[in-house]
Amino acid sequence: MGRIERADSEGNDTQSKRIEKGRRALSRNRVPLIIGGIISTAVLILIAMLMQSDDDDAEVVNMDSQEFKDLREQARIDHSGKRYEQAIIKLKGALKMRPQNSEVWNDLGATYYALGLEFAGSTWPSWERDLTANTISEGNLELETALREVESGYLVFICTHEMAKRIEQNAKQKGSQVSNRHWSNNSKKVNILVGRTKEFFLKARDSYVAAIDIKPAYDAPYQNLGALYIKIGQLDVGKDNLEKAYKLDPRNDELRMYLRQFKSKEFITTSKVLTLDGE
Repeated sequence: MGRIERADSEGNDTQSKRIEKGRRALSRNRVPLIIGGIISTAVLILIAMLMQSDDDDAEVVNMDSQEFKDLREQARIDHSGKRYEQAIIKLKGALKMRPQNSEVWNDLGATYYALGLEFAGSTWPSWERDLTANTISEGNLELETALREVESGYLVFICTHEMAKRIEQNAKQKGSQVSNRHWSNNSKKVNILVGRTKEFFLKARDSYVAAIDIKPAYDAPYQNLGALYIKIGQLDVGKDNLEKAYKLDPRNDELRMYLRQFKSKEFITTSKVLTLDGE
C-alpha cells in the first residue's frame, strides 16, 4: 500500500509538473500572438487613415479643379463683356491655383492687351506727326504737347536721326516706353507708349513671355506677342514671333492671314482670343 501511495504521489507530482510546464509554454506563445495582434491592428488603422487621407486629397483636388475651371470660365465671360479688370482678377486667382498653366498666362496677356487698347481710346496711334522738316526744338515742343494731350496711348514721330535721339531721351525721362526703327535713309520712326496703355501692354508682354517660358511649344503666346510688337511699331521682332507661332502650328489659317497682312503692310491690330484649354 505504501509503495502504491508513493507511486501515486510521484505520478501526481509528475503530472502537475507537466501541466505547469504546458501553462508556461502557452504563456510564452501568447506574447508574440498578442504583439502580432497589436501590430496587425495598428497596420489596419494606418491603412484606413491613409485611405481616408487619399479620399480627402482626391476631394480637394476635385474641388480645386472645378474652382479653377469656374474661374477661367468667369474670366472668359468677363473678357467677352469687356470687363477686363474683373477678368484679370479671376485669371490671377486661377494662376494662384496653377501658376505653371501656360494657357492662363496667355489669357492674362490677352486681357491686359485689350485693357491697354481700351485706355488708348478709338484712335491708334493716339498722336502721329512727321517732324522731318522741323527743328529739334520744334520736335521737343511737339513731344511736350503730345504728352500733355494724350494721357494714355501710343505716340509716333517720324524725324531725323538727331531729333529722334533727343525725343527718345526726353520721352524716357517722362517715364514713357520708347522704341525706334529705321524709316528712311535720313529718318527714324519713334514709337512711344504712355500712361495706362504702357502699363498694360508691358504686363501683356510679360504674361506672354511667361507662357512661352512654361511651354515653349505653345503657339498662341508667340502669335499674341508678335501682334503686340507689330501694334507698337516693332515690326522685326513682331514678325519673328509670328513666324515662330506659324512654325509650331502651320495649319493656323488665321496666322497665315496675319503673315500675309504683314507682307502687304496691313499690320496686325488684334490679339488672339482667350483659350479655355486646360493643362
